[in-house]
Amino acid sequence: MYCTEYRVKLDKKNFLGKGIFTQAYRIGEWVVLTTEDMAKECIATFCQIGNRHIPALKRLENIGDKQAYEMPYYRPLLAQNMVAWSQMKTIDKLMVSVPFEGRKKYICFESYIDAFKNSSLPEELKEALCTIVESMMNYSEHIFLEISPRNAKVDGNGDLILLDIIGDSGQLAEKFEGMRKNRR
Repeated sequence: MYCTEYRVKLDKKNFLGKGIFTQAYRIGEWVVLTTEDMAKECIATFCQIGNRHIPALKRLENIGDKQAYEMPYYRPLLAQNMVAWSQMKTIDKLMVSVPFEGRKKYICFESYIDAFKNSSLPEELKEALCTIVESMMNYSEHIFLEISPRNAKVDGNGDLILLDIIGDSGQLAEKFEGMRKNRR
């Protein structure tokens, strides 16, 4: 079920986009990610077992000094995907409702879990979100949750898929510090 063609040249022709740590390339119905993002490892290792709202990431061998993963290509979330669209709007409101500033990480995570459990989301999605947060709590003291509409997609069944929803603030700070030093 996974793509085995990732060894093709990853270049401008199949480039999808990039983030701070990750570059994405589309190869047919698959996406290959090259990344320095340790949070991807958390998703690949802990979060996707039985969780259909997380991309089906498979770790590949490294490409140069970067980790490589593959996943199916997911379609953009549009208003015509009414159920997934409504779910994402609810999640977005919940994310904003949990104040982060000045709060200890675990209190914040527990607040996310409470918000998800007490929401109008379907039980399966509530469980999926709580599993993600619980896995994050055990992964790193620097991990943070960032579920945003720009990283919401849908699979072939129209189910909501949440891409790139966690980050590592320690790694992010190191990256920005390195970028700042390189500007001097």
